[in-house]
Amino acid sequence: MLKTLQMWHGTNGDSSWPKPEIAVKCDEDARPGYATKKAHEYLDTPEVLKAKVKLLAEMINKSQHCLAYTGAGISTASGINDYATKVHH
Repeated sequence: MLKTLQMWHGTNGDSSWPKPEIAVKCDEDARPGYATKKAHEYLDTPEVLKAKVKLLAEMINKSQHCLAYTGAGISTASGINDYATKVHH
């Protein structure tokens, strides 16, 4: 169970947070040809999102150096189409 919670919310997440809901369901693989998952998009509740942003801010403030290594999800959530799949919003 803990491993599943970490998958959804990270190792610093709160085990009481509900798992995200599917916002966009897609039957295509996110990365065809790789060990992959479906290209669904998920959304946290506003309360969980606010808590995650607060947690992230605390982690950044405590760090000496910060680097954001992001994937396609950062742009697709903003409405930019994912180049790696055929998914269009």
